[in-house]
Amino acid sequence: MFVILFYYFLNKSVIVDNKNHNYQINSKFNNNLLTKLINFNYNEILFQLKINTSNKIIIKMAQLFRFLYTDDRSRSEVFTFMIPSSFILDLDTELKSRDFTSSNQKWSLSFHKNNGHLSTFLSLKTVHEGMMVTADFGITLINREHFTRNETFNEKNTKFTFDNASHGRKSFVSIEALCTLDFMDERGNIQCELEVKNVNTAFTYDTQIPPTPTYIRNSSELKYTSGTFSFGNYEWNMCIQPKLDSMGSITFLKFYLCRLSSLDHLCRISYRYKFINGGFVHDSGVIEQYSDINGASNSYRMDKIKELLQITGKFVIRIDLLKINSVFPIFLYPLSPQPQPVHFYDRDRQAWMMESCIEDNCFILRLFYIDINNIPSGYVRVMSFNILVRNQNSAVYVFKKPVIKYYYKRESDDGLEITTTIDVNEIMSENSGYLDQDGCLTIEMELYYSHLLHQPEYSHLDDIIRKQKLQMQ
Repeated sequence: MFVILFYYFLNKSVIVDNKNHNYQINSKFNNNLLTKLINFNYNEILFQLKINTSNKIIIKMAQLFRFLYTDDRSRSEVFTFMIPSSFILDLDTELKSRDFTSSNQKWSLSFHKNNGHLSTFLSLKTVHEGMMVTADFGITLINREHFTRNETFNEKNTKFTFDNASHGRKSFVSIEALCTLDFMDERGNIQCELEVKNVNTAFTYDTQIPPTPTYIRNSSELKYTSGTFSFGNYEWNMCIQPKLDSMGSITFLKFYLCRLSSLDHLCRISYRYKFINGGFVHDSGVIEQYSDINGASNSYRMDKIKELLQITGKFVIRIDLLKINSVFPIFLYPLSPQPQPVHFYDRDRQAWMMESCIEDNCFILRLFYIDINNIPSGYVRVMSFNILVRNQNSAVYVFKKPVIKYYYKRESDDGLEITTTIDVNEIMSENSGYLDQDGCLTIEMELYYSHLLHQPEYSHLDDIIRKQKLQMQ
């Protein structure tokens, strides 16, 4: 029944390797277990396997070890997890991944064993009433021999809400099939790919604002606040402030997007409002702005009060949350005789350092990951970011496309040296707006994603994907 298990138990029995969370070979042979293997009794095999393992504690987790962002129209992201043999072959019924971020939302992947079958579910971790996250996703168990033997399913336009935050497939595949076919590697582990794309986040809020709130005359005291929603791993709400005329009637409304999560850096967010009352619909268009360290942002003014409030003052607000990136301002003095390092922290509280200089009429930036030694052993941190040089009216991206960097644990970072194409004479010009009166230049590091991956070294697991791509061709 089990080709791999049969090979393992033909001459040896199994013990647990607590360090690698895998089954390893012991020189002792167990005739009783081999007999049950030959007799095709799957449940008894697992029970006997449980007896033969040592009493060491096994931490079971689906480790994320590869990530790919395709930068296509669907904004596809592919996460590759490793299902350990200790889960497939043991008696435990549930396995989860660590929380991970995809399309500005936090997710987890879980596996469940039930009546000899494996179930798989994708769960939205932080969801509030009024939120809806729609996504296309697919889960694939990779066959080591040929892509046509992969076990896969896909879900389209799936709605993750407060009442239903998990979706997947019950009885996805039988455990027996995973053990008999070529899914397991030599350690019994199985690769699982999760593809997530076309993710959209929206928050809908029903409210009522009387057209003439005569009970209050000071409009600064009048404010309406929505419920909470999540985006970019931050908590938000919306504030509505009516502006009254001398007669106490509303002349216009101001809408503020407020970040509730405290930060020591900025974030750049893109979103749009839709105001709905019966047949009346007003679209604000895409709004892109900064949310400062206090969570404040610019307001949106709504002047069509009569159409929006009508008689009862009841209407619906829908916020489509499109994009958010963390932004870290860095203040440099490029004209100083010696480079002046500036330290800052990213959103994971990891320390960085940047310095600038002018050499051979070129403006050069140097970026160092100071806390590179804090990356856990056996992991690699993959990051995507870009760097902006800001003047009074606009900002210039240093890279045409975001940079993707892999960082692994080491004593110190060699640094990333960036020779920009910005004209040094333009930077030094008084009218360019790059330098303030003290000669300070504002740089922004914009972070798009950051993931911690297990098993950073290239391995045979990567060859399976390369092999399947060749097969598809």
